[in-house]
Amino acid sequence: MKYTDVSPPPVPTPAEQRDALAKGLGRARRWAEQGILTETALREACLQDLRYDRMCEDLRGDWLWEIINAAGFRN
Repeated sequence: MKYTDVSPPPVPTPAEQRDALAKGLGRARRWAEQGILTETALREACLQDLRYDRMCEDLRGDWLWEIINAAGFRN
């Protein structure tokens, strides 16, 4: 049996950043703390509601605010 590595990439592409923010994954926060998350991807997530199912998923404003602070993008 062959196993594949499913861990997040250490340096994500812009598409991987957008995907993590759209899915609400913890790796987005980790990338923000490491200074890897780009401001463009985060701004897009803040300006557009990227939730898949709005009936099941909570609003992400508080989560996005934590990521903004972790990334140091606050002015």
